[in-house]
This record gives sequence, structure tokens and C-alpha cells, in this order.
Amino acid sequence: MGLDLLIAPDKFKGSATAPQVCNALISGLKEASLPCNIIGLPLADGGEGTAALLAQRLNAKEVTLQVQDPLGRNINASYFYAKATRTAIVEMAAASGLALLAPREQNPLFTSTYGTGQLIEHALGMGARKLLLGIGGSATHDAGTGMAAALGASFKDAKGKLLCPSGQNLGKIDAIDLNPVRTKLEGVDVQVACDVQNPLYGPEGAAFTYAAQKGADPAAIRALDEGMKHFAHLVVKKFNVDLQKLEGAGAAGGLGAGACLFLNGKLCKGFHLLAEASGLYEALGNCSVIISGEGCLDHTSLQGKVVGELIRLKKPHQKLVIVCGFSRLGPTDATGIDRIFALHEHPVSGPFDNEQVQKELKQTGRNIARWLHTQYPNGL
Repeated sequence: MGLDLLIAPDKFKGSATAPQVCNALISGLKEASLPCNIIGLPLADGGEGTAALLAQRLNAKEVTLQVQDPLGRNINASYFYAKATRTAIVEMAAASGLALLAPREQNPLFTSTYGTGQLIEHALGMGARKLLLGIGGSATHDAGTGMAAALGASFKDAKGKLLCPSGQNLGKIDAIDLNPVRTKLEGVDVQVACDVQNPLYGPEGAAFTYAAQKGADPAAIRALDEGMKHFAHLVVKKFNVDLQKLEGAGAAGGLGAGACLFLNGKLCKGFHLLAEASGLYEALGNCSVIISGEGCLDHTSLQGKVVGELIRLKKPHQKLVIVCGFSRLGPTDATGIDRIFALHEHPVSGPFDNEQVQKELKQTGRNIARWLHTQYPNGL
């Protein structure tokens, strides 16, 4: 007998993966000889690391092939495929991510999601009937037209000239042929991990919110926004679909909208994709204490990320303990959190050393065990 503990952390970005954080905490808890039953479920919120965790849960194998990077150069990129369930897990950042470009190369006027479409095309050829698509970390602003082109769609200007999909060409599109894509995706269940709510265009849209981070100057940002507006209006005219009303349409330079239009995808929070695959909801119902964490705890942690979702899901009788590299939350910000264990009192520049952070997490596991002894003096 003993406490039922659920260890469900996010990664410490740049320092330790979610499984490493989870294992270090569990090791410390066990060393403290705390009478407890432990379930370890490393989590993610749809960003970096989500695909790898989903692959582990679904017993999916890595598949590597040559595709185009955001600027059309050949690179090797990977996705995951679970043959038993015919499920493919694709992260657009693997082929179309900002990290693939040097800073001087970054400009969303010229980048494309074509490589992401190539990954999807290959997965369909493997027999995939379910696609889990992560769209974080993009270098692009083409509304997914590049992805669609790789799957057979075509985009032409007013003179009938075939356009190369990119941010700068969105405003030139006059005709769209989606029939080849619709045929290939017929009967395929597509779920898209999307954790932002931005519309396609306007002051809160994709260009004005994210394009500067991808290398766009003010003039380019205005041009991208106008191009996206033109594209959205064209889609209303051609397909009677108002993408601007779709919450999250502006994610990944409009790939949120493109995944819905071209792939008939459904936008959902990345956290919930992983939670469903990992059995989190059942585990939450059977535990007394939830131990989670991330590298930096701040107000954004409470807005759809792992910690915020666990606060929302926890039951009144459960204790939620958060471990972090450091915390920027004030006492009144941490509603729903019973205790914060920070490895460092003040923020540090750059990531933590992997070996050091795992050592400190292990010690924190021992500290949590001692604290739990005080919280449950008669329940151990």
C-alpha cells in the first residue's frame, strides 16, 4: 500500500527530455523509500518531442526519406509509422521547420511546406489511414499550399500559369485544383496538433504574430498578410469555406487552415493527442498526487501547456506538485498548484547542463518524498 503517484512532466527545453525528467524524479522518489505506487507518463504539448513520445506509445517505427527543405533543397527527414494501427506521425518541422535554415536564409516569403507534403505522401503509400500531424516550429507562411502541391494539388494565376507555392505567391493564386489531394486522403483520419488560436490574417493573424520570428521585415509582413487575405477570400469563393473563422487557422503560417482545407483535418490540442494515446486520463483517475514540470514555469505554462492542462484536469482531492528549472510565477499566479520545487532560485541564461539537471532532478525527487511524508503522516 502507499500513495499513488503520477509522474507526468514536460521536457526541460534544451536540457532534458520529458522521459529523462520523469526517470530522474522517479529515481529520487525510490531512493527516499517512500511507500508509493508510481506511474511514469512523460508528456508534451504538441511541440518538440511530441512525435517521439507518440511513437513510443503507439509502437511506431522511424521512417527516413529524402524530401525538400523549406527552400527546396534535398534533405533527409523522418516520420513515424505504426503498421499495426496504420497510423503515421508527422512533425512538419522535420521537413519545413525554421531550425533547418540559417538565420540569413529565413524569409517566409520564399519558404514552402512542400517537404511536409512529401512525408505525408510517403506515409499514405505505406498504407496509413490515420495521420497525426504536428505543426509547430514552422519556417513557412504558405497556408499549406506547398504541402498540398506535393500531394498533387495545383495552384495557377489569372493567366493559367502554374505557381510555385510560397508566401509571396499566395496573393497571385486564381485557380485551385484539389481533386488529386481529396482522392488520396479519402477515408484517412487526420488530426492536427494545434495549440494557438490565431486567425489567418489581420492584426492577430499569422503574419503579424509570427512572421517576424521567421525572418520577415515589416514590408514582408504586410505583403504576407495581404496574400493570406486574398487566399482566404478565394477559398470562400471557390469552396464556400471561411477559413478566417477557424480557430487556429493561422498556426504555422496558415498550415492550420491548410490541413483542414486540403487534408480534411481536425485541429486539436497536442496535449490531448498525447494524453489519449498514453492513457493519461485513466491514470489521473487513479492517483493521489500528480508530479509534473518544465524548464521555465511562467504564465504561458498555464495556457494550454502540460502544467496548465493538468491543473484543469486534476480533481479536488489530488495534490499537484510542479518541478521546474526556475519559476516566474508569483504566489497568486499558481492557483491549483500545491507546491513548486525550483532547481534554481533565479533564471539563468541558456539551457541547463543535461547531466547536472538530471542530478538535481533526482535530488528534487528525494525532497518531494520528504514533503509528502509531512503531507500524509497517517497515509503512508
